[in-house]
Amino acid sequence: MALTINHQTNDISATSGSVTIDGSAIASVSLAEQEFTATSGQTVFTVTGGITDANNVSVYLNGAKLFSTDVTISAAANTVTLATGATTGDLITVTEVAGAASGGGGASSFTGLSDTPASLGTAGQILQVNSGATALEFADASGGGGGFSKGTVTGNTIDLSTGNVFEYQPSANSTLTFSNAPTVHEFILKITGNSSGGGYDISSPTLIDQLDPSQVSNPTAFAFNNDGSKFFVGASGNIYEYSTSNYALAGATYVGSASVGQSETSIEDIFFVDGSNLQVVGTTTDTIHQYTIDNGNYDVSGGITYANKELVLTTSVHADLIAPRGFAYNSDGSKLFIVGSSSRDIFMVTLSTSYDPSSANSFVSTNRFDLNVNHFGETDPMAVRFNDDGSSIFIGGFTQDKVMEGSYSSGNEYSIDPNDITYNSATDIFNPSEITDIRAMVFVDGGVNMVLSQGNGSNLYRYRTAAPAYTITYPAAVKWDGGSAPPVPEKDKIDTYYFYTVDGGTTYYATQLGDNHA
Repeated sequence: MALTINHQTNDISATSGSVTIDGSAIASVSLAEQEFTATSGQTVFTVTGGITDANNVSVYLNGAKLFSTDVTISAAANTVTLATGATTGDLITVTEVAGAASGGGGASSFTGLSDTPASLGTAGQILQVNSGATALEFADASGGGGGFSKGTVTGNTIDLSTGNVFEYQPSANSTLTFSNAPTVHEFILKITGNSSGGGYDISSPTLIDQLDPSQVSNPTAFAFNNDGSKFFVGASGNIYEYSTSNYALAGATYVGSASVGQSETSIEDIFFVDGSNLQVVGTTTDTIHQYTIDNGNYDVSGGITYANKELVLTTSVHADLIAPRGFAYNSDGSKLFIVGSSSRDIFMVTLSTSYDPSSANSFVSTNRFDLNVNHFGETDPMAVRFNDDGSSIFIGGFTQDKVMEGSYSSGNEYSIDPNDITYNSATDIFNPSEITDIRAMVFVDGGVNMVLSQGNGSNLYRYRTAAPAYTITYPAAVKWDGGSAPPVPEKDKIDTYYFYTVDGGTTYYATQLGDNHA
């Protein structure tokens, strides 16, 4: 088939049948151009014949198009004015494109052609040469570079005929199906991870990274700031500050330190009330002390000041609280829990002011229980932590060398009564092979990360304690860059992938575009 353009009527026709496009619907377009040779410093140039529409005017300086910040165009004055004066001999070119519709509205048609579609396609399609280069066909714009359009996902099936951007989040371990693939097609798949649970899952923690901080020989306390960009290591009477990202231990940078030696020379635990206030407990004074961070924003190395807030545990709580090792609060800071290695017990006191240890109320004798006799069998407890809603309590210590989890029934969260705790010594434990004596234990990022320290060593270990993400199995026709599919994203994290096929879905080629967008 041959196409012929009639420049008098603006019609396009074909041999062996006809293709007719109504020429009355095509705009009449003209181009006006004037050139000026500038004198030194000249800024204003008057356009002969005037300027019809300033929006259609372009100005070039020695062939380079000027931006609107470089030139002012006035249709009223028929001038173009340069922001900076020209140099002698500069060539200024002014062009104006003028167009006017000539009416029309007639319909285009295909008649008597054996190698073109019998009728118009659907909205949004384009006319293209088919794969055999023998005829024309209508095809989805998304299959040939026509932009992005969101497609349909039904259950685990992705209908490729509906678009080229798809979103999917599994609700269980899943197998994806790609259907209705065009001959040539490319698409992007956004996957949001999911799982049957959240953090604080100690059933099978995975070691992520570790650190042997050269500044500390025997870390006894550990804490992160609020967003995982800093962490702090306590040893003797000092707190050491490190800069990091995303809660990582490996690759952290030492920033500096601050001393609490005037009040405590044996730090056992660290707690940040917020970015401006921190608390420590130690075995030298058997006291919880609070400090103000001079510069705020968790800048401990920039200096801290004693806040005159403290709780002497042996006199204000109980005489058995000798050698306190760890402490934790409930979710609103109205209850304070302390473990001591001398007594083997966990103690609880209520506070008149949230997170203020100096406001502790009188200790009630029933607000303690023996961690050795009740459930955990731990005679030398070092750390106590709760999950975010208080439905689980975690104990770490020297005797068991384990992280142990006790569960509360609804309504009994943060209870100090051992009868409210359910514990299975066979399943509710994590026994890290890397550590023989657990000293510090910290959960962060919604319980997704857990950090432990070695009691008789200097290493810190970070574990992933999130419920395993649901798996995704892709069609066998997908060939991944590198030979295997990337790991599925964690719960609520987003990854993106790119796929394309040139044979209607017999084979898909795929690669990962983005990792952990959220």
